[in-house]
Amino acid sequence: MVGAAVGLAMIGLSVVAIWLVIVVLPNVGSRSKRSPFGKLYLAHFRDRNQMMAQCVSILFIAGHFTLFSYLTSYAASKGFFGPHWEAFLYAVFGSSGMAGGVLAGILSDLAGRRLALVASPAIYLVTTLLLCVSESSIFFFASLSIWGCASWSISPIVQSDIADLGRSPSDIIIGANVTAMHVGVAGGTVVGGRLIANYDLSVLPIGAAGLAAMALAAAILSVRTSH
Repeated sequence: MVGAAVGLAMIGLSVVAIWLVIVVLPNVGSRSKRSPFGKLYLAHFRDRNQMMAQCVSILFIAGHFTLFSYLTSYAASKGFFGPHWEAFLYAVFGSSGMAGGVLAGILSDLAGRRLALVASPAIYLVTTLLLCVSESSIFFFASLSIWGCASWSISPIVQSDIADLGRSPSDIIIGANVTAMHVGVAGGTVVGGRLIANYDLSVLPIGAAGLAAMALAAAILSVRTSH
């Protein structure tokens, strides 16, 4: 319940922040020195292809935090509990996440933004389902390493995809994407909290996979409409 309340509060703050950027920021300062950023953000949010890519981030990160917010408890339900297992759990996840950020940039450069945008949520979806069925320590932590790698791959890929469209300045793209990510963080925390409250820990990967599937669908649609 606490996680759900915090998540809802974060969503509310995100909405307020977006409103401030779009409505208030353009009117700050004198008429001759008004910031153009509010109008640039508004143009960004109105662009269908750019917003579709941002939706990939929101859904992907929401799926990730549906499980990640409660990862310690989920791992414990699989039998991996105690300080030593927890330390190993986050060592594997942390190192995999760092690798994911690097590999995402390489994948986007070598394979192209369209393939990378679809591949990232697809890999994440598969590894989330593998975590659901993992029982042995080797299988679980192997799946966790790929899952962690995929989980941190989406931001550079989405930012690269939108930048290649050439419709918004880079600072607008990054700012909007950071906002999208944190909306996903809040939303995923709420979803995970509600799943635990209404069911149990075992359904967390299923909920995460559902959101990841929606992110994959959004990625495919984004690629198709950006041609």
